[in-house]
Amino acid sequence: MTIRRTLSAAALLIRQINSTNRKPDVVEGGFAQAVGRRLEARHVTAVPGLPDDKSEPEWYDLAIESHRRHEEFLTDREAKHQAEQQAAQSTPDLIRSALAGATRQRSSTMPLNGTRVLHAALAGGGGTINSTRP
Repeated sequence: MTIRRTLSAAALLIRQINSTNRKPDVVEGGFAQAVGRRLEARHVTAVPGLPDDKSEPEWYDLAIESHRRHEEFLTDREAKHQAEQQAAQSTPDLIRSALAGATRQRSSTMPLNGTRVLHAALAGGGGTINSTRP
């Protein structure tokens, strides 16, 4: 003979609540989410319905990414600036700068080598290859 014991109303309610598979409500509001995260971080309790905080990067991740982008922008700008400066220098400017760096030696004969030839060509004058007179 089996004796059945009747459950109390509280026990029936607890059994019924535990048997339902309810989806937890989403915690809304910044303060409520912050409190829930703090409770979970301190291992006080698990807060159901807390959104995944990995969807938004932390402020320091944003700062690091911003700094990296700024450094990349500066290096790109410097490279463009140097390329523009090199393009702005024309061939005569390069020749003149090479001549300015060369030592100048004056002689009575026409030089036929290196930078002195370029210097003589740029200096101009009325001379020809064979003679200094026109």
